[in-house]
Amino acid sequence: MTIILESETQMKMSTDEYPLARGYVPSARLNLQYYLWQEALGYKLHPAITIKNDGWKVADVGTGTGIWLCDLTKHVPLSSQLDGFDISSDQFPHSSCLPQNVTLRKLDAMSSPPDTLCGMYDVVHVRLLFGVIKQNDPTPVLKHCMKLLKPGGYLQWDEMDPNLLHPLPRVEKTPTVCLEALVNIWKNANPIGWISQLPQIFGESGLDLVAAEAYNEREWQRHMWMELWCLTADDRACALDQTGPAGSADKVRQLASGAYLEITQGAYFSHTLRVAVGRLVGNDSDNNNGRG
Repeated sequence: MTIILESETQMKMSTDEYPLARGYVPSARLNLQYYLWQEALGYKLHPAITIKNDGWKVADVGTGTGIWLCDLTKHVPLSSQLDGFDISSDQFPHSSCLPQNVTLRKLDAMSSPPDTLCGMYDVVHVRLLFGVIKQNDPTPVLKHCMKLLKPGGYLQWDEMDPNLLHPLPRVEKTPTVCLEALVNIWKNANPIGWISQLPQIFGESGLDLVAAEAYNEREWQRHMWMELWCLTADDRACALDQTGPAGSADKVRQLASGAYLEITQGAYFSHTLRVAVGRLVGNDSDNNNGRG
């Protein structure tokens, strides 16, 4: 009998620039995060996106666990081709667990996609890349996504805007010192002014802007969102154990513990979730079927 300690299997450290750990706990966090987003938005694909009745192809860039694509299968024709891409396969489910029309593969969104994928997709979806976008410039990822699109295809990009996070103490004088410090870790890691500018960046890059909207979490979700921040901080600390300066991981863990105490005393942040939808200029004579 072989005994494998939990610490050996729970987390994998990133060999790329992903700032968090990977493993079953981070994957569970991503799946919780998906359902919180779904409840806040009320849709997977923006209602302005037309769904074809046959032969539809959708790509999810930065797919993580692939949960967005797997859940999308309930709303698209079985003939649809749903492909998820991520720089790491560490959080992919086993292929036997995937719906028959979902495929996951490794691909770096910061580089040009292979020619075999260019011009293939009716829709490309992106969510939550603010932790890996460098120098306040999303255009490398944007160009990658646009190369995947067919003429007339849609790009939907979803981001949470940390610049608009602000504390909402439910009880007078509830402290938020640790919560604010956790948020500042992400605000200070990479410039994030580009998030609010995505609609303008879409237009400058050659996409027709279809929609630009902002959403907030439902009030009853706020405690869950704040617990999600604490989980994310734990993932960050695990990554810092391997790559960060001495003591940095312990500092993040202490902030997470302090933040959770503040949450239990009634402190919350309001989250702003942004969705931008653009369409690649070109002939779209094939895309003439129903909407969903």
